[in-house]
Amino acid sequence: MMSRSRIAGAVLFLAVAAFSAAPVRAGDAPPKEGVAEPQAVRALTPDEIARQCVPATVMLAGSNGAATGCGVVIHEAGYILTANGVAPDGGSATTMTPKRGQAPQPPAPPAKKFTYRVIARMPQIDAALLKVDADAALAAVPLGWSDDLMLGEAIVAIGNPNTVSAGIISGLDHGDVSPLALPNDPRRGTTYSFRKGMIQTNTPGGTGSFGGPLINSVGRLIGLIEAQNKTRGAIGVTLAVPIDRVRTAAARALSEKTLGLRVGLTVDPMQTAKITAVEPGSPAEKAGLRAGDVLIQAGKMPVTDGVHYYLALAAAKAGEPLPIEFQRDGKAQSVSVAVEKAGK
Repeated sequence: MMSRSRIAGAVLFLAVAAFSAAPVRAGDAPPKEGVAEPQAVRALTPDEIARQCVPATVMLAGSNGAATGCGVVIHEAGYILTANGVAPDGGSATTMTPKRGQAPQPPAPPAKKFTYRVIARMPQIDAALLKVDADAALAAVPLGWSDDLMLGEAIVAIGNPNTVSAGIISGLDHGDVSPLALPNDPRRGTTYSFRKGMIQTNTPGGTGSFGGPLINSVGRLIGLIEAQNKTRGAIGVTLAVPIDRVRTAAARALSEKTLGLRVGLTVDPMQTAKITAVEPGSPAEKAGLRAGDVLIQAGKMPVTDGVHYYLALAAAKAGEPLPIEFQRDGKAQSVSVAVEKAGK
């Protein structure tokens, strides 16, 4: 079977990064049990990606109102992925509204501003997860994969304010030196980490792009943009954290152990929300869940990706039931899991 990104996102550019309109396989997650594989779809053009993904990109600001960078909504319930270095506590997130030309067009959705709270920091990869409380579902970018990216693959980078750059992946497995401290932290400039395996693109970058999404040609998130790479004289290229690193880091940061909860489920963050293990005697086993079940909803959150389960787990509370809908042998079922405090 051909790999996801080779089928979904490998479209070579000519001149100013023009996207091919030839049919490619969608970069969707492996199909859920009992669900047919996705059919071939056309690669999106940069303007189509912009219309789809700019409304799911947010501008971040500190408590003083000063802009820090941007982030990307990864679940309609208000979960935002961004760079740890641009997410001070008590900041705000404002949705972007695509800029329109003079020709008559459908009205753009209005920008919305929220106060966010940080639910997880992952300084080792310079990433953070934020949560905002919205009164309606937010536009979100589906997660992709970065394990089989290719040189020359078509990408779009979105930054703040309302900037979109089309380009290609110009390098893989690059190194980056990144500050671990937050803006205005006295340690900033003295505490650094060196990270390997970064994605390099030929798109221009700047502080406004820091924390923004790197999108493939079928509209999936494959990386988290860093500031423009100026190490070793590499002016004019931008680095991004591969999304697979974010997937595994998020699962650790929002694990039952980290959250102090006991449910008893292990879900693979690299795939659809398939249960890979159920702890014997756990609340999940008592509720009737089994390895191989595929989650559809956890709490009030639709679940279409393994990472979504961990986002839902972050909202769970010990002593309260966690309603779970799942699919087994092609049939939808539901149970209620009695979440316990860890160590009980």
